[in-house]
Amino acid sequence: MIPSHLRSLFESCPAAHDAVPCPTRASSPATPAEFLQGQLPLLLSSPATSEQYFSRLEDRILPGIVNIRSPRFIGHMTSPLPLVYERLNDYLVTWNQNLVKLETSGFLTTLEMQLLAELHQLFFDAPEEFYSQYALDAESSLGIVTTGGTLANITALWVARNRALAIEEDPFYLEQQGLNAGLKKHDFEGAVVIGSELMHYSFDKAADLMGLGVRNLVKVPTDASHQMKINALKDAIRNAHRRHLKILAIIGIAGTTDSGVIDPLDEIADIAQEEGIWFHVDAAWGGPYVFSDKTKPLLKGIERADSITIDGHKQLYTPLGIGCLLFKDPHASLVIQKNAPYILREGAPDLGKRSLEGSRPASSLYIHAAFQMIGRDGYRSLLEHGLENTQAFAKLINEHPAFELLLEPVTNILLYRFIPRELRDAVRESRLTNDEQTRISEINVALQNKLRETGDAFVSRTILSATPKYGRKHLTSLRAILANPLTEVSDLAGVLSTQEQLGDLL
Repeated sequence: MIPSHLRSLFESCPAAHDAVPCPTRASSPATPAEFLQGQLPLLLSSPATSEQYFSRLEDRILPGIVNIRSPRFIGHMTSPLPLVYERLNDYLVTWNQNLVKLETSGFLTTLEMQLLAELHQLFFDAPEEFYSQYALDAESSLGIVTTGGTLANITALWVARNRALAIEEDPFYLEQQGLNAGLKKHDFEGAVVIGSELMHYSFDKAADLMGLGVRNLVKVPTDASHQMKINALKDAIRNAHRRHLKILAIIGIAGTTDSGVIDPLDEIADIAQEEGIWFHVDAAWGGPYVFSDKTKPLLKGIERADSITIDGHKQLYTPLGIGCLLFKDPHASLVIQKNAPYILREGAPDLGKRSLEGSRPASSLYIHAAFQMIGRDGYRSLLEHGLENTQAFAKLINEHPAFELLLEPVTNILLYRFIPRELRDAVRESRLTNDEQTRISEINVALQNKLRETGDAFVSRTILSATPKYGRKHLTSLRAILANPLTEVSDLAGVLSTQEQLGDLL
């Protein structure tokens, strides 16, 4: 149960600006084509007044946005936020601070460095003297704040690549000559990054951007529970060695976006350590489980990672546009450092020296605010509330003849599907044909679309490549994410009731 003082942070529409309307639908009522009809050109020849602009915004655009505040919006990794962020956002816009450099951000640079040190301590738990030495050290970095988990993952592989192919006598060789020259210098035929087949698509982007090529992103099969197969990981490493390929990094996932499953991080860490390979953990979703004694054991082994991605705008409950990359070794990011005579001078404590982005806003203040106003106990309550809702929803599904739970939830992402009336006996007796499986998938696609159109509720969908009951079959699944602090069990029962009615009609 979420304490009342914490729930009140999320509950009502902003009071500071009563003129701001709150959306009332769980999803947009119009198609893009319908929305465009009757719209003014975006670039006006004569400027509108601010009153005219906001009137048009509220009349024509806001009715078509998605109401993520609805307790029945349980389909994506986006939740209602503490409403006090509205005031903080006003400050950030007014101040317009730029975290690229100390001269354009002042104390906010120092505050961000302290914040990264506290996040580092949550996961790596180094001695106090370590943080006394490195928290505010201009010649090192305990982490980098980004505008999301994607940039954090890309930066992690950038660091991993540069460290893996570093040449001691010529530190700038790889930077100057490029990937192919670096591989040739080390007598490798190529390079790979290895991770689960359920890796986030940001790693495909990273492989593309680094010149590695997506085909050299080796995707290791997962088992029926969606965890990386350790024996398959070992096979992938042996295969890379046999082909004289440099393994730049091994990726572990702490909360897959499809199903929320956490890889066996401790076992992966053993292998990475034995092989001397950079170990990165994408904990964009599951990282905050460190706040709860009930969930922290799920992350066992994450403290052995070389780098960790955290996404603020997921389960840290901050606005969109903030992620963090943490480094176990405070000197790890020196391999990507860039200087510029007019702004990023060597020796200065400028955060832009070691970030992929240049200018960026002081979004780290959102995490600072959340840490102060939600706190460790608040995060524990929010996370445990989501897990309780997940278990309650799983129970409702298991007890309902019209639905089937496809994977036992590990975190707060739940996968299930609607079963049409005439196939329920076949599901119960495990005798579905391939054609019947296809038909169920088609009906669930239609059901998910229909539910979104009603605006009454929202769940997303995905395609599973394996389940404990059906093995390696591609099944369409409805996907519920129980992170909304406003969602109660009665809301979940209502979602199932609506889905059953729509499914019967279909």
